[in-house]
Amino acid sequence: PQQSQSILATAYRVIGNAIREAGLVDDEEEKIKLLSLLPDNLLKLNYLQVSRKFLQHSLKIYQNLGSNQPNNAQLKQDIAETYFSLGNTERAAYYRAKDAYERVMTSDNNDYDKQLKFLKSAINNYQKSECNKKSECDNIISFRKIQAQLKQLDLLIDLKKRHKKIEFEKEIKHKKELFNQLNSLLNKTTLIKDEINGLQNSRISVYAAIHLFQLLVEVPEEDKIQLGELSNLQVIKEYLNKAVQEASQLEDKRAEAYALYNLAQLEEETKAYAEARNKTKKALQLADEIQAFDITYKLQAQLGSILVKLGDDKAALAYYKESVNTIKALRQDLAGLYNPDFTFFFRDKIEPIYLKLIQLLLPYPGDNINQVKSRNDYSSILDQNSIKDAIQTVENLQVLELDSFLRCSLQ
Repeated sequence: PQQSQSILATAYRVIGNAIREAGLVDDEEEKIKLLSLLPDNLLKLNYLQVSRKFLQHSLKIYQNLGSNQPNNAQLKQDIAETYFSLGNTERAAYYRAKDAYERVMTSDNNDYDKQLKFLKSAINNYQKSECNKKSECDNIISFRKIQAQLKQLDLLIDLKKRHKKIEFEKEIKHKKELFNQLNSLLNKTTLIKDEINGLQNSRISVYAAIHLFQLLVEVPEEDKIQLGELSNLQVIKEYLNKAVQEASQLEDKRAEAYALYNLAQLEEETKAYAEARNKTKKALQLADEIQAFDITYKLQAQLGSILVKLGDDKAALAYYKESVNTIKALRQDLAGLYNPDFTFFFRDKIEPIYLKLIQLLLPYPGDNINQVKSRNDYSSILDQNSIKDAIQTVENLQVLELDSFLRCSLQ
């Protein structure tokens, strides 16, 4: 019935989001039943393409309703929400293509152009989800606008950092346009910060602030001039300290642990290792209390990194082992298995933890390398149990890499 169209559009959006997060159902009959909800032949499409189709269908229904009710505030919010969902699907498609591209170490420029097509589509959808008229923006829509801007910043900073590392034979399509968009967003960071401060819900403002400051630290050095005072690490530290205090007042242990984690990263970067260690330990205690394993493994690895710099390799080794064990437990959990960020950031976030553990298990002999005449001589100065642990860690890493790529559990 006509009066049910908005509910139908919402259902398509929910399904599209669920498919992006968890993939398609395994049962073939159920899969066919699900795909029959759309008139298109979707059987040969991957899960992100199917997610896109459902979200586009949802948007089409909302827009048809909106053409007859141009002043309906709820419909405007629903349309903005669907554009945001489409942005998330295109973002996942970008990171999936990026991950596949980096695995085969190809320099095929067409592959890179394909990635940028997804990235550009994600940014366009995020921009369409923003509400730019204050008279039409309530607190929820304002937060969605901030989220959309932060997602765009995340994508564009990642692109700029990647472009510095990789040289291509010909000019990359859309590069100038995308980098101009990054410059525009960097110039708005103070305004974004003020908008975050103006949110009525303190809890969501704390998370948004932490996310913003986390991104600002990642901005390439040559672009930081556009940040004004927010280019100063000391200023960012002060804001993160404020976020820690607000999270503590709200008794939100997850937000407090998340803020302390980012603050400790800054302390480590500025070589304030003792302060970084103390903040990381406190964050780890909070994360353990609420079993926030998706934060715990990062904190364990970060503590290991700090202890290495403090010269305590033995304690660092123990924390890196704990981090790897937490990752293993997280991967066996459904939420960890299908977390898109966990999957697509494997090479950037997960793999380095395993490699550092292997490095600690098999320490480079340093000056003694000149005295090592053969492989047997080298192995003789290493602990045999450490060698076995290192081999097992390499094997676990290979299994985890397949887990991540195939989005399934091989354990």
